[in-house]
Amino acid sequence: MKNIAKIICITMALMVFGSSYAANISELEVVDTNTLHVSMEEVKMGTTEIIWEVKVLNDMKVAFAMQNEEDETSSSVTLTLDGELQENTEYSLLTVFGADGSIDFKTSDTIEWVEIINSDSDEIGQSIDSITLVDKKTIEVVYMEELEAGGDFEFKLLSDMEVASVGPVDEATISVNLVDRVVASQDYILMVLALQDALAQDVELEEWIFDFSSPSEVSAPSDMRTVEVSDESEPTVEETTQLEGDELDVELNAAFKDIDSPDESVELLDAEGIDRMVEDAVRAEEEAKEAATQESTVESVAMSATATPETGAETWVLIMLTLFINTFYYFSRRKS
Repeated sequence: MKNIAKIICITMALMVFGSSYAANISELEVVDTNTLHVSMEEVKMGTTEIIWEVKVLNDMKVAFAMQNEEDETSSSVTLTLDGELQENTEYSLLTVFGADGSIDFKTSDTIEWVEIINSDSDEIGQSIDSITLVDKKTIEVVYMEELEAGGDFEFKLLSDMEVASVGPVDEATISVNLVDRVVASQDYILMVLALQDALAQDVELEEWIFDFSSPSEVSAPSDMRTVEVSDESEPTVEETTQLEGDELDVELNAAFKDIDSPDESVELLDAEGIDRMVEDAVRAEEEAKEAATQESTVESVAMSATATPETGAETWVLIMLTLFINTFYYFSRRKS
């Protein structure tokens, strides 16, 4: 990360010696976790390509700073942070009041009793010799010179947020798209390092450092929002088969309802009841087939018979005797 002091000097030099005109930021809107809209007055940015260089810094709050008074004077101050330091992140620590100096550093995978030497400690106006990351919320700052006992101190701890792209929204509004996410209820700083309008003329902002705070609720980008997904997983083959069987049971139960008596309660069949019903139907069909086979056998025997069975000689004698009696009776009635 560039040293904040260098950025300030370069920007001031551009403002003094460059050909430009003044403007100011009228509004900054946190659209979502990765998008900022910056509106400006008295400037027309155009809606095509623009020249725009910005930095967005996360302004981490220092809860309090306490001087380590081992003797009458001390050269170190312990900072307690509201939030936590993140692994593998670049930071800038600035002394605002009580001493001079700043330091740029980057955390590693471990943030616990890590000492970082200031590589710019020999520069003019730099008096921080080193810092020690005690833990994620505690930093010990060691100065090259002794500090006056009982002094008040104020610090700023800033982390650089990576800017993915910058583009126009309309003639007076710029969209700043971030890689890192903006979190709710957090302080940030927008630094405008370079800006040109639609006529390629440099624009100097009256306030090139813009402090802003994110709202209490920050929504995700529209292209990253997801619909709520049910925890239920897709059914397996067995579950699908069971589902189809259940649906078949419902259809069969509906088919077997007595539509003539809708007010009467109908007992719905379960899978076992349906199986029993099918077995009974098959059994009845087999019995019907067997009865039909037996009837066909009797008919075939009757149809195959060619003559009446013999009844014997006694039958003929009885017939003749009956005929003789009837004849005798007939003639006796005629004579009388």
